[in-house]
Amino acid sequence: MDFRGARASNAGDDYHELWVTRQAIRLLGDDSELKAIAVEGVSESDASGQPADTWSGVDCTLYFGGTTDADATRVDIVQVKYSTTQPQKKWTAARLAQGGKRKSVLSRLAKAWKGVVESRPRDVHVTTTLVSNQPLQPNLERTVRGIATASATATKDTSEVRLARVADLDAKELREFASSLSFKCGAGSRIALEEQVLQSIGKWTDHDLRQVAADIQDFIRRKMMPEATGEPITRESVLAHLGVSDKSALFPCPSEIELVANPVRRAAVTAASAELRESQYVCLHGEAGVGKTTALQEIETDLPPGSIMLKYDCYGAGRYSDPSALRHRTRDAILQLTNELAVRLALPLLLPPSAHTDYMRQFMRRLENAATTLRRRSPEAVVVIAID
Repeated sequence: MDFRGARASNAGDDYHELWVTRQAIRLLGDDSELKAIAVEGVSESDASGQPADTWSGVDCTLYFGGTTDADATRVDIVQVKYSTTQPQKKWTAARLAQGGKRKSVLSRLAKAWKGVVESRPRDVHVTTTLVSNQPLQPNLERTVRGIATASATATKDTSEVRLARVADLDAKELREFASSLSFKCGAGSRIALEEQVLQSIGKWTDHDLRQVAADIQDFIRRKMMPEATGEPITRESVLAHLGVSDKSALFPCPSEIELVANPVRRAAVTAASAELRESQYVCLHGEAGVGKTTALQEIETDLPPGSIMLKYDCYGAGRYSDPSALRHRTRDAILQLTNELAVRLALPLLLPPSAHTDYMRQFMRRLENAATTLRRRSPEAVVVIAID
């Protein structure tokens, strides 16, 4: 299976599926504000009362803080445009407006934005995002910001007038929509980093890893089908697809470490940070209460940009002495680290619990692939596994 798409005509769909797959994996993180994802539109409950073509330009909708317009604190409407044949073609005001009030990228985003705004509580922040591997013309964002700060009738800029006309909104709505519109486009953008990550996934050769990635992607693909129910993807639906009902089955030993505000810098921390840049293994030891755990927090801030540190908390706020907590068992420690690694990098590397799994072997395979993927995104970055 070619995750990047065997043909150019399929590349956009494959990219879209894997992009949403990575968002779905982020749902499993404890620190993620993302709570639900609707694909090919908005959730069914939010779509009621609006014409079906309101959502024709929505590839996915991200809900933060809640699962619907009613309880979310932020809703992000996303349209994904991916091109393998013309990756350098720029997004201009004319291109954004191409197709007029019915078929242009701008008009479809504007219509979806208005549909969500009209159905939501006023304290929900609605944003719209164009995601593309193609770059922006330098002055396009400036043109959009100009619309956001002045009425369309007051401007003399031809590009602003064209965009204002195609958006088909009144002056107040137009300013609010322009303020909500953002672009993640071209080289150096988040979309370029995502593309590098997805290319890395496409080169995986390990059968088990490819099967996990294909299985999760197939789950997303089914959600995109016209016959799908319209129910959003949530943490619970992802867990159910993975065959577990409780998050603790995938993350049996979450960290109980509390951050220390304004830690005092020590020479040992500086030395350990320097050593990590030269050596694959570092041991930092000392008596209880001397500050080893706090040192990990400081070392993490010293790592090269883009690096990640996973901390396995053996102590568990005192729960290490509870036999039922299972923090002493290798299987549970490796399962925690493996799946935490997947969530931190938003990669389909999740490992479901199984009595027949060689956990250490699976962990090493995933760790190697995660490191390769991280290097594609940030060449100087490292993955650090810290056992406390």
